[in-house]
This record gives sequence, C-alpha cells and structure tokens, in this order.
Amino acid sequence: NNHLVVESSSHSYIGIGGGTSSDVGIHFGDSGGINPGRIAYKNSDNSMRFNTNATEALALDSSQNATFASNFHTLERAAVGTTPHATIKLDVLSTATDWTARIKNYTNSGYGLAVDCSGAASSTTYALAAYSAAGGGLFVRNDNNVGIGTTSPGANLEISGVGGDGSPLLKLTGSASATFNWISSSLHSNLTSGESNIHLFGQHASTKNSGYIGYTHSGTSGD
Repeated sequence: NNHLVVESSSHSYIGIGGGTSSDVGIHFGDSGGINPGRIAYKNSDNSMRFNTNATEALALDSSQNATFASNFHTLERAAVGTTPHATIKLDVLSTATDWTARIKNYTNSGYGLAVDCSGAASSTTYALAAYSAAGGGLFVRNDNNVGIGTTSPGANLEISGVGGDGSPLLKLTGSASATFNWISSSLHSNLTSGESNIHLFGQHASTKNSGYIGYTHSGTSGD
C-alpha cells in the first residue's frame, strides 16, 4: 500500500536537503530495524551510497566511479537460478550466444584489459585463467609461465594435449610470400663459443631416449 504518492503530469521530484558536510537519504527497514536498507547522498564528497542488510554495497563517487564492497554478480533473466561463485569478486553469468562480456579500447595506446597480480606473494598466482568446456584452457601464472591445457606449466610456454596422426599438438600457419618466409625462430642472444641452442625430441628429457636438432656457436659471426 502506498502511504505517500507524489504525482504530476510533468516531471516529479522529492527534494531532501542537508548541510554541506551532512548525509541525506532514505532508510528502509521493518520492525527489526529502521535502516538495514539505505540510499544516501554524501554532501561532503558528492558521492551516492547504497546499503543492503545494514552494509554498504555500492558507492558511486563524484566522477561516477563505482566501488563494490564485496562480490559483484550479474545475472541476466534467463540465467536466474544459476548460483554465482561465492568467492569470485566479479561474476557475470549469461546464456548469451554471442559475447557474455567485452572490453574494447578505442584509443591508439593503453590496454584493452590489464590484469595486475604483481603484488601477489605466490609465484603460482594466476594472472589469467580461461577455462574451456573440456577442462583445459589458457593459464598465465605470476612466474611468467603460460600453460595451454595445463594449470601448472613448467616452462615459459607449455602446451599439454593429445595430438595424433594428422592432428598436431602445435600448428603454425603462415601466409607471407617472400624469398625467405620464416615460420618460426629459436634465437639465444647469450650463446658463447662452444655453446648450443637445441630443440629436443623424445619420450622424455633423457640423453638415452631423445634426439635433437641443434646449432653450436663457434664464436664467429659467420658460423
């Protein structure tokens, strides 16, 4: 039941004013408490605050930047009933057949997406974890190791998969047309005379069960 109705054939507002350092707003509650819900405007810093269950959930500052006090979940109507992850700070659940979320940078510099985990104490913190339906995916760890199909890469780049006859684990496809068309390169700028740069093949990293293609530096620029 409506106990207060403000109605007009034109624009209608309710004005609440206060001092330059005071908060103004509306409280919502019941017999157990008058203000578990709250919408407030802080005149001191020109920010808007929203409370639920007696806790500030969202703050919009004077530059329209949003700060969420805890986890932020968005559920489109078709995905209602899907349970958000309890410990994920930003969780977007969707049944979209196109993009669920997109970040696009229209400038000529900067980042489309920047993930900074440099403050993490553990070298195995994930800066990026993109899971696939098959349980693998792409994983970037804080120790600069990248894994495709593995969550624990043991090298700067480790690809883990099945592969097979006619189905390579790694495929490089080029489209250049020149006298020399480089499809890949393996360069080691710190080689000194007698040291080698090799590609190892075999069942495991053992000289008894492996082969390699290598280049040995003789110490001259023409070797």
